[in-house]
Amino acid sequence: MTDTMQVNKEAFITSFVRQNKEQIRRILEDPGLHITEKTTYLRRLARTTADVYAGRMDFRDLEDFEQQYDLGNTPLTYLEGPGFRVGDLFVLKHCPIAPLFSEFKENGSFPEYWDRVSDEFMRQYGKEAILHPLCIVHQTFRDQLTSRLRKGEHFVHSVTVACRSGATGKILHSSYGIGVAKLPEQEVDAALERHACAFFAI
Repeated sequence: MTDTMQVNKEAFITSFVRQNKEQIRRILEDPGLHITEKTTYLRRLARTTADVYAGRMDFRDLEDFEQQYDLGNTPLTYLEGPGFRVGDLFVLKHCPIAPLFSEFKENGSFPEYWDRVSDEFMRQYGKEAILHPLCIVHQTFRDQLTSRLRKGEHFVHSVTVACRSGATGKILHSSYGIGVAKLPEQEVDAALERHACAFFAI
């Protein structure tokens, strides 16, 4: 079992994005980069740091991880904040990126690339779901850690099932994630009420 990690008031992914804000901004707004290149750069940046914590995912198996996750005693909780489970569905209580939105806004509004990058990503990566570009960094961190967990003879990958906008309450579903989790959208929506996002481990 992993050592207990104190959950900071601010999730690690929040401070990580803040520290790398200018580099991330340059990648996102560069008109010369295709969305696959932007995604590759962002994922490489996230994985490089997440690897440092992946070694602490020394759980016997997925079930052992789930038990510790319920107690808030996992590296994932330290990195993205506290969550809970509804059956096999993992639900993150608060978006660790939301506190950074004002830092990425220009004159009080999100820049032009904000929605464009998200739309391009969703068209290119149909099995994934993001509400904003920084979800790419966050979800990469999450998957890098969960990929160290064993499930039988295989290792786990996290699949985002849905994300909820804290500003509007709108929920974006991943049809692939919903299919993997084998849950009706209504059940996912009920779990996400007042919370940030949900993922499934396969």
